[in-house]
Amino acid sequence: MLQLPLVFLLATAACWHRVQPSPVFIPSENRQLVAKVRDTTLVLCYNAVSCSCAQWSVCPAESDSSHALLRTYIYLERAAPRLTDADALWTGNNLPLRVAVTGHFTTESGYPEGFTSNGKAGKEAPEPGKVFRYTQIRVLANGSH
Repeated sequence: MLQLPLVFLLATAACWHRVQPSPVFIPSENRQLVAKVRDTTLVLCYNAVSCSCAQWSVCPAESDSSHALLRTYIYLERAAPRLTDADALWTGNNLPLRVAVTGHFTTESGYPEGFTSNGKAGKEAPEPGKVFRYTQIRVLANGSH
């Protein structure tokens, strides 16, 4: 077996440590830094709730009953203004409304950029929630079965 001096091993370990990729952070305007992560695609259903709270959730038919996000309501945020605004798809009577979005969750719990509460005076602001920033969107159902 090859025996290497301890100094060589320590020097090698120190160099290996320096060349490891460090996390890449993308600055987001007026928000915390978010770590660049691998994008994922979610199939989401719109939940017609009479509040300005998070109204999207993972569609039950698209996942098994153990899916971690099945009962979690999600805010959606466009990564670019050219993308279709998912929340603007709701017209008041077009259920089921389902979309496939590709993107990632922001690391903080909060509200999407540009969020304004439609609540009435005297009512509390909706609770902050998970925000999914999408880079692609495809409408799967818009009032048709």
